[in-house]
Amino acid sequence: SSGINAEWPLRPGESGLNTSFPSEDLLESEAERLMVKKFAEDLIIAPQSLEPVRGKKKKPKAHLADYFLDFGHVVAGNTCSQTLTVTNNGFFPVSFSVDRSVIVGSGFFLGLDRVRQLPPGETLTFSVTFDPKSIEQGVHSAIVPFNIIGGPIFSLRMQAHVTMPDLFVSSDTLDFGDVKCGECCIITIQLFNNNQVPCSWNSRPSSAAKKEKSTDCDSALIPLL
Repeated sequence: SSGINAEWPLRPGESGLNTSFPSEDLLESEAERLMVKKFAEDLIIAPQSLEPVRGKKKKPKAHLADYFLDFGHVVAGNTCSQTLTVTNNGFFPVSFSVDRSVIVGSGFFLGLDRVRQLPPGETLTFSVTFDPKSIEQGVHSAIVPFNIIGGPIFSLRMQAHVTMPDLFVSSDTLDFGDVKCGECCIITIQLFNNNQVPCSWNSRPSSAAKKEKSTDCDSALIPLL
């Protein structure tokens, strides 16, 4: 079986085999290059199909593959954040904008708006926050587009599953039956956490149980003579 040359993708006239594989960044860059190439070919072959509709004068743009950010399970009322980076892998400074208006009210917030003249090879760090306040339980998602000036468009897909900690008891009623004075009766119960988030709990007597216990203690008091 043949391997893949370290200088991947292979250039015309190159040969030589080894067992090294291209990095994830190289694979991603090549996939995006092929998408842009396919868009350019379609634009040459059938430019009418890519013309803007409704009289808009905006030029058609290539769409790259989406990026996916999964927050996983988030407890309602808790805010979580993740840090992302954007790197200019090209040879020229890049400017782009983020359309944050499409995610208003979704619970997702991006700490990024417009970036001008990001130098080649430079990396920009920003945060994405999910705040499930006033959001129902369940799976929530949003898509925000990144518009590269003079270049293609790619989107960031975000998803979070809002949930609540819950605890299940194997039995909610304990019947000890008749217990003789001086003997001990033990009943074993099990607690289950069937959710995807940790569950912390403690045991406290109800107000009725506290009142009953206080009354029993009071009746057992013997006045001093």
